[in-house]
Amino acid sequence: MFGAGDPVFLVLFFGGILFFVAACVRAWKTRRFAAASRPAEGTVIRFEQITDVEGPNTDAPVVRFKPEAGEEIEFTDAVSGSWPPVRIGDRVRVLYDPGNARNAHIASAFRLYLGVWVVMIIGLALAGIGAGGYLAAHTMPESATVSATSTMDFNTSRRHGEYYRSIELDIADAEACRDACAENVFCRAWTYVKPNPANKERQWCQFQSDTPTPVWDQCCISGEIRR
Repeated sequence: MFGAGDPVFLVLFFGGILFFVAACVRAWKTRRFAAASRPAEGTVIRFEQITDVEGPNTDAPVVRFKPEAGEEIEFTDAVSGSWPPVRIGDRVRVLYDPGNARNAHIASAFRLYLGVWVVMIIGLALAGIGAGGYLAAHTMPESATVSATSTMDFNTSRRHGEYYRSIELDIADAEACRDACAENVFCRAWTYVKPNPANKERQWCQFQSDTPTPVWDQCCISGEIRR
């Protein structure tokens, strides 16, 4: 049985897993590049401004170097910043792909793996938020499993006030609503809204964290959970 917020938590969790997998693939490719690359010495000749629509513009160093075979090559490093740690004229160590010398990077573990760590941290954060939110909505402490008892006002009432959660039930059964409330640690009162088949309505269960006075209404069945 899924609650109203469950799809969001599941999307966050699996989205985070995809980010984590992407970070692992990127780390593997970076490691392969570092192992197969050739070193060279280059010179920072200028900076290229990187435009970011969601933040301040940054500067990426442009480096010129000469591979073992061929003419001098210029490349823009993949890492940019507002305060670059290098200046024009600085000599830097370069790693380049011998099969494609234009595939080159400044030889720094931090610069090579920065993108990996950023993607991995985003993935872990999303997965953690998704898993934590889902478990918080569904985890039931041991004291609530057996000790929770319920009163049920059959065919008589609903409880007005704020509902902190509404779920769609698989079956048209007030006891299913009561049991769902008992399994949620924050639920103190519940209201089962009867479906109207003529309007193709589904059955809903509403949770409240307090216990308002029941009011007669033939549309619903309500009850309280005593813990």
